[in-house]
Amino acid sequence: MPDQEKVNEAVRMLGRALKSVTGDERDALVELRQQIDEAAKVDQTLDKQLEFCYGVTFSPDKFKNERLISACKSYIAAVGE
Repeated sequence: MPDQEKVNEAVRMLGRALKSVTGDERDALVELRQQIDEAAKVDQTLDKQLEFCYGVTFSPDKFKNERLISACKSYIAAVGE
């Protein structure tokens, strides 16, 4: 079971990192969120935050913001513990 304190800190990091996103990355994040929302309609057990973080981490062509990528990796690690 994940350490809730680490998960909470990772969520706070994500919130701060998302505030630093601009331009094309913001548009890509909106598109990613829409895709995840559609997938969640099919699978109600889907961890949307985790899928979002995987989407950012595995899309280096769309996301260059190191702060956001680092925050996503922290969330993935915290949930995986």
